[in-house]
Amino acid sequence: MSESSESTVSMDDFRVLVRLAGLPLDDEELGELLPLYQFLRDRVDMLHEADLPLGGQAMTFPADWSR
Repeated sequence: MSESSESTVSMDDFRVLVRLAGLPLDDEELGELLPLYQFLRDRVDMLHEADLPLGGQAMTFPADWSR
């Protein structure tokens, strides 16, 4: 997966997202979470880009709460 400047989130934008979510995080915590957020956001974007036919098979993933 290629990293492009348009797919990255600035620290200021991430700080706003976290504030809107109501999470009281300091700058150190934001710095630790930003790479994880970007990683997951890229994967969600790939899922949204998938061109799946209507009426096709559906996939579900059961939660494994025993872990």
